[in-house]
Amino acid sequence: MTVIRITTRASDLEWLDRAACRAHDPELFFPVSTAGPGQAQTEVAKRVCRTCPVVEDCLGWAIASAIPFGVVGGLSEDERHAVARGTRRRISVPIRQTGRVAEARRSANRSVSGQLSDHPAGPS
Repeated sequence: MTVIRITTRASDLEWLDRAACRAHDPELFFPVSTAGPGQAQTEVAKRVCRTCPVVEDCLGWAIASAIPFGVVGGLSEDERHAVARGTRRRISVPIRQTGRVAEARRSANRSVSGQLSDHPAGPS
């Protein structure tokens, strides 16, 4: 079994108290597949994210932390990986979230010193 350790200060996650997903079963956001029932579950999870007042914070955190699984910040794992890699592949994000994706990518590209990096976050 692989254990993923993510270290984040509690003050960095204050937005989580206002997240729409808190009212839902966490398993909704972790479908077992990307096809069939898993695809339908992903769409339901994304619908919850579209109602969330802190989806930008969530997406920025997910990309900066390289969260590998599930629907987080309104995007599936493949969509987040594409944003983190900076690919030009089209991402199925509602129009009102397109600016949020760009901001999340900028946040993920910030270096430790807080300056924008010239290199995309994540592996190339």
